[in-house]
Amino acid sequence: MNFLLEQIYSTGIVKTADGEEHQAFPTGVNRSLGEALYRIVRENNLKLTLEVGMAFGVSTLAICQALRDNGGGKHVVIDPLQSTNYKSIGMLNLKRAGLDDLIEFYEQPSHLILPDLVRHDQKFELVFIDGSHLFDYVMVDVFYSQFLVSVGGQICLDDIDKLSVSKAFAFIVRNLENLSVIDQTERFCILRKVAEEDDRAWDHFKEF
Repeated sequence: MNFLLEQIYSTGIVKTADGEEHQAFPTGVNRSLGEALYRIVRENNLKLTLEVGMAFGVSTLAICQALRDNGGGKHVVIDPLQSTNYKSIGMLNLKRAGLDDLIEFYEQPSHLILPDLVRHDQKFELVFIDGSHLFDYVMVDVFYSQFLVSVGGQICLDDIDKLSVSKAFAFIVRNLENLSVIDQTERFCILRKVAEEDDRAWDHFKEF
């Protein structure tokens, strides 16, 4: 990974433009997930990635450094709270690390941006979902992500240890037959899109 990400993991601190310090964790992804995201992008030589929820930019740094190490690419980021709740620290960290040229940033809610990306036939090789943890919002992010990754593409869902996200994950496992779990830890899971078409009957539903 890069020097700034190592510094954040070492100190647990992120800073605003004027030097004001904030605790990076638990808001930021932990080292194991940061390393997993970096590894997925590097080992699969990914070029097009999408992230819902940037916050302090910890996960974004991991993904973008992997893209840089792959020779470049594009990382689309959606975070409606970047300049308010997070004081633009995520975007600042990308500039500090020299990775901001890889970013296409939207400071709007994901339920507004994701449909537009689908409408414009955008495709990504990895989608990382770590935005609103309200059950219905998580499901909206997952729903649209299915259309934004091609067969073989991956969707990573963070914080499955939280009740609302765990319920969404349970629904996915029981009901979304075009997504298959390929990795899972106590905190996050990685899904692979295994089929383009959704062949469920119109009234399909399994308890979860």
